[in-house]
Amino acid sequence: MLAMVPVLIELFTSEGCSSCPPADELLRKVRGEFITLSEHVDYWDYIGWKDPNATPKLTARQNDYASHFRSRGPYTPQMVVDGEFEFVGSDGPALARAVEQAAKRPKIPLHLTVAGKKLSIIADEAPAGAEMILAVTRNGVASSVTRGENQGRRLVHDSVVRHWQPLGNAKVSIEVALPDIVGDNAVVFLQDRRSRHVVGAASINLP
Repeated sequence: MLAMVPVLIELFTSEGCSSCPPADELLRKVRGEFITLSEHVDYWDYIGWKDPNATPKLTARQNDYASHFRSRGPYTPQMVVDGEFEFVGSDGPALARAVEQAAKRPKIPLHLTVAGKKLSIIADEAPAGAEMILAVTRNGVASSVTRGENQGRRLVHDSVVRHWQPLGNAKVSIEVALPDIVGDNAVVFLQDRRSRHVVGAASINLP
């Protein structure tokens, strides 16, 4: 499934959901081939286990997708590929089909460099109607779940979003201060506000 054109895979997941671990493992499996984001939502926290990785910002993002895709509401696990294709997050064949289609669409190249606590972003172009988003992710995030549907399981996640920062309208050049958190990768992408299609994406390892 290796893609020459960068493809962004978002997984909406929760440690309170018994159906999510297979999707988490699928995302971990393809992390080296694609740009991946594990976005933990908080609406399952009430059933017994509070997901330590969940944030309201990511729940709100999934709700926006639910409106865009005209679905009956958010669910987990859900994968969204390039803001265009959505399906059950543990469905490997659906993922393969989606990335095959997504990789056929050219994207705007993004060039990332890190110097100290500064991230420099240069885009070959800044399309009107697109926003720029920064996410900082962490790999190997583990939890020993003591309550809820996954009670007794040790769950491990890659690409967990630790920081989510909209940067406003797409720009050809911008320098951003990195947050004072531990992260493995910085992911930057351009997303059309109307179609929700991802039109550019890049990732860089953090020192």
